[in-house]
Amino acid sequence: MTRVIATLCIAAIVLAGTASLASARTGVVTGSVVNLRAGPGTSHPVTGQVVRGDRLDVLDMRGDWVQVRTSAGHVGWIAGWLLEIDYSSSLTMVVVNGLNVNIRSGPGTSFGVIGQANRPDAFPLAGQQGDWLKVTLPSGNTGWLASWLVRLQVISPDMFSVPSLSIQGTVLSQAPVRRMPSTGVGQFTTLNRGAIVPVVTSTGAWHQVRLSNGNLGWVEGRHLRIANVGASHTAVDYTFASNRVEIRQYAQAVVDRQNVNLRTGPSTSYPVVTMLQRGLPLKVIGTHGDWLQVITQEGDQGWVANWLTVTVFQPRLELVTLVSANPQQKTLTVQGRFNTPPSLFWLEDGKTAVVWTNAQSHDAKAAVHQDDVLGLTVNAHGVMIRFTDRPEHRIVERSLNKMTISFTSAVTGVELVELPDRDILRFSTLGNAVPSVTYDSVQGLRVMFPNVSYQGPGTLKTGQMARSTTIQPQASGLLVRVDSAARGRYIVRKYPNRVDVELLRPGLAGKVIVLDPGHGGPDPGAVGPAGLHEKVPNLQLALLLKPLLEAEGAIVHLTRTTDSAVVAPAGYVPPGFDPLVNATHDLRARAAWAHLTGADVFLSIHNNGHTDRSIAGTTTLYHPGLLNSDASLQLARSIHQGMLDLGRQDRGIRASELSLLYPLTQPAVIAEVVYVTNAGEEALLRDQAFLERAARALLNGLRHYFAP
Repeated sequence: MTRVIATLCIAAIVLAGTASLASARTGVVTGSVVNLRAGPGTSHPVTGQVVRGDRLDVLDMRGDWVQVRTSAGHVGWIAGWLLEIDYSSSLTMVVVNGLNVNIRSGPGTSFGVIGQANRPDAFPLAGQQGDWLKVTLPSGNTGWLASWLVRLQVISPDMFSVPSLSIQGTVLSQAPVRRMPSTGVGQFTTLNRGAIVPVVTSTGAWHQVRLSNGNLGWVEGRHLRIANVGASHTAVDYTFASNRVEIRQYAQAVVDRQNVNLRTGPSTSYPVVTMLQRGLPLKVIGTHGDWLQVITQEGDQGWVANWLTVTVFQPRLELVTLVSANPQQKTLTVQGRFNTPPSLFWLEDGKTAVVWTNAQSHDAKAAVHQDDVLGLTVNAHGVMIRFTDRPEHRIVERSLNKMTISFTSAVTGVELVELPDRDILRFSTLGNAVPSVTYDSVQGLRVMFPNVSYQGPGTLKTGQMARSTTIQPQASGLLVRVDSAARGRYIVRKYPNRVDVELLRPGLAGKVIVLDPGHGGPDPGAVGPAGLHEKVPNLQLALLLKPLLEAEGAIVHLTRTTDSAVVAPAGYVPPGFDPLVNATHDLRARAAWAHLTGADVFLSIHNNGHTDRSIAGTTTLYHPGLLNSDASLQLARSIHQGMLDLGRQDRGIRASELSLLYPLTQPAVIAEVVYVTNAGEEALLRDQAFLERAARALLNGLRHYFAP
């Protein structure tokens, strides 16, 4: 009976969820010559044979029998004790149920004992043969356990969901609230000392908070004390810095009497800080004799007699830290008092790492966004960390009390792809390998991947745009120099575990250009002294420019063609959009147009506004610090030079962290043609001849950008 139960237990793993999961499992024949049968049992006729070492696809399991498919496509049934099934990628733990359970060198009691395990030791499942399970030991070697002495625990992302959390920030000092996590962005309101706000997510040393009116904003971490205020999670502390995230867990006690004194020291001779009521949860941060040093939910700290409290939870997973040496190198450390050394797994999405501890702990969740990290989750099973791209990893330390893992970025390959209208330098990457790309007439095109490793060829074949490419690994990262006929006409595009640097052929023909008439619909933009809404000339200019570009062979898309809000496909969020910025749906929709069309350039057409109506002139804006910022600056220079032909005052090219530009993944600028709030320039915007001149000025700017 035990044999059948054990085998069915393994079968449940093979068939869990989808048929594709089952078919992805394989097994190796261990018998010399083994019969394949038409059904699960010796009463079924033999339909073929396999020999020792043959690898078979596992399709189904019934009792002690396994349905398999051979490399030739033949399907049949084989006795399970003659097949070792590979579970090395099953993300399953084998948890020991008994005491002094023997670990053997092979699948049976005839094999030697190589160690022992006790409840609740847990090991990664590596394989199965009959009633025996192959496991990976802490040393990295393998051993075998009898299936009737263990239970199986399948690891899934659902195990790490902690929906009950409630993270709040208490304002420590008057705090400016900004639209984006940057001091370069002006504040739109202020939080006063003592205010309490829900924390939505965090990035670096910034926290996104929800204000009382429902709006979201960003506050620097130094202004907030972050705590988990969920009723059962009082003893979880969060610390955020620009390069460090920490989740610390303490014992939790509950006041067991009414009107218990909280004192400044560990005896009744110390003064009373405050009085505690029955049922109040306390975070225990220290002990002295029969006294507990505690912190209340309100932040009061002091000492309470332990005979007046009940300790309700003592976590074994005590500290989780994520430290970023730089955007490409991170170290995750998990510390506690574990039964077995923690194990590292990658979930099937390839981007989620699990450090399995199976140690009692509080639930915790840091919705942190730190370069390529999207969040940390901690609970009784262990720690889960989500990446945007899977990095390389190295286990630095692994013991009963600690596991330290280093996550790093790498460029794993470089190739040159030639297309009719461009050459593409294609970089295969692991982790947060994001380049800085610049061009000047002296050094040519420079692609620098900071802090990444690379092992590969030093040169590539030549192309029409990439006349020569030199690949130079350095101590500071990987430098790629390109003698490019494309000059400054290039686009950097980031894909999962891939970066493309596209070198464009000269000329407007074939170039995909998105024109974005600013504002629209219920959003009028700036309003002139005589009542002209900015959205009107913005659209008129785009409609005039579109046929001029198409006459030169460009492929042009407008984000709107009428006086309406911009609409993207339902539910669509462009991959370049960073949800932390909290851009409005309108801004996401504009970015969606740029992404869906594969735009080579994004030009947003605006007319400026100011409370001082004497201010006039032409301005061009680009976003610094993004993937295509250097190319955007070159585009801004060309567009701005074209607009200066209108003869208006030169108000310059400005770097601006605008939410519109932030999610865009191609060279992008905002052209502020003139000031609609200036009476003279408002009059110009009502003049059809001026609008036509302005459209041609923008055309000339784009011509110059794509010129040979």
